[in-house]
Amino acid sequence: MTAILPPGMRHAELVAEVDDVPVAEGAVIGVAGRSGGRAPMSLHVRADMRGRGLGRLLLDRLLDQTQQWGLPGAGTDVDDRDSGSLDVVRRWGFDVAAHHRESVLDLRQLDVVGCERAVGEAERQGYRFVEVSTDDPAFETMYEHLVPLLMSSPDNDTAEEPLPLPLVRGLTTGAPPMLAVYAGDTLAGLTLLMPRERDEALNTMFTGVVPEHRQRGLATALKAEHALRARASGHTRIFTQNMDGNAPILAANDRLGFRPDSGYYELVIDLTRHESLAGPVSRPQP
Repeated sequence: MTAILPPGMRHAELVAEVDDVPVAEGAVIGVAGRSGGRAPMSLHVRADMRGRGLGRLLLDRLLDQTQQWGLPGAGTDVDDRDSGSLDVVRRWGFDVAAHHRESVLDLRQLDVVGCERAVGEAERQGYRFVEVSTDDPAFETMYEHLVPLLMSSPDNDTAEEPLPLPLVRGLTTGAPPMLAVYAGDTLAGLTLLMPRERDEALNTMFTGVVPEHRQRGLATALKAEHALRARASGHTRIFTQNMDGNAPILAANDRLGFRPDSGYYELVIDLTRHESLAGPVSRPQP
């Protein structure tokens, strides 16, 4: 998680080793980027080393760091098919904040005619689409427009700080450029993709439409045009994640041919809850 962080961004990363071999790792970033202003956190323990207290030990140390930053707690994600991990983190004091549906669009079977129809309808309404690459000086200006859309999105779930611009640049580098839609000279919406290296695919980072331009099919048109351009560049799949209650964007995904793939739970823990439920940390078992 921390490999893509820009220099100077506060973070903590811990690794547990046995005979110089990493068996568990955890990281936390010092921004209020999760639900309720909590810090983004990740934890992983190798399957054969679980049940020995390593994960709990890393969690305790990372929450100590979170407290030093003055943040109220931390948030992480667990695959909704991983019931074992979900049970463990709930015993540690985490609560489920939301469930996100993950879907995938196979660009090899993309409904090109349907996508072109959605884009054409937006253009007939007077909208135009513009690409902005991450190394373009205009990207910073576009990010300033992105922030209020991102913070007001239903999928944002009350995070109190946006992701810093350098981190957004790092996340999206290597993907098709940011795609914006304009009404004249006025920005009407944005969408971004990021590489998803583990699946040799792309992942939607964000799609948002300015409130006064909603209910005109722009979210569908943005995602359709981005899919067409990604397909033309040789990409084969796009993943996306959205909260169960975000009906407009889920409907747009369905219209474009995204199909449910899996999902994940967003879990959060407050420092006070961790201290009251978890108690002192015991020494990991050898």
